[in-house]
Amino acid sequence: MSKNWGIISAFPITGLNETLKGVVDSFREGGCKIYFFGGGIRDSVIGKIGKIGADMDGSATCNFEEIKKICIRKYGIQNCFSPKPDTRIIRIGPLKMNSEKKNEIVSLDISSFSGTFDISPIFWEYTINYVVYDPINNILFDMTGRSLEDQCNKMFDIPVPKMQWINWTKSDGLLKALR
Repeated sequence: MSKNWGIISAFPITGLNETLKGVVDSFREGGCKIYFFGGGIRDSVIGKIGKIGADMDGSATCNFEEIKKICIRKYGIQNCFSPKPDTRIIRIGPLKMNSEKKNEIVSLDISSFSGTFDISPIFWEYTINYVVYDPINNILFDMTGRSLEDQCNKMFDIPVPKMQWINWTKSDGLLKALR
C-alpha cells in the first residue's frame, strides 16, 4: 500500500495547483490528521490507481469548522464548499469539476472523524469502502472486519447483520442500495 500511496499522493487535484500529499501536509500543519477511505483507497488496495481519475474521501481529526478554516486559508473560499446542502463535508477543489482524467484527484471530500466513523454502520455504504488508510504511518484499518477481504476478492457486502438490512437501506433510501 505504501508504494500505491506514493503514486496516488503525487496526483494533482483537478483545478488546483496542489497534490494530494500537499493537502495532507497542509492539514497536518493546521493540527489535523487525515485518514482516507472509500473508492480511492479501495482502488489503491486492488491496484487500479491511475486508470481513471481518483475520487478520494478523507476523515480529519479536527471538527468541521476547523476543516473549513484550514481549507479556505490554503486554497481560498472558492475551492472549499459542501458538495450537498446540509452536509458537514468540505470538497477541496473548484466547484465545477467535469473531469475523469487519469492520474488526477477529481474529487476530494473531507469530513470530521467524529461524523464518519463513530456513527452506526447502518449509515455506512458497502463493506469494500471501509478500509481506512493512515498515510503517515502506512496502516490500513478494516472497519468492518471483512472489508479488506472483500476488496481483495472484488466482492461487496452490506456492513450490518442481515436482521438490520431493512434499517440499512432506510438510512439513505433506495439510492444507497443502488450505489
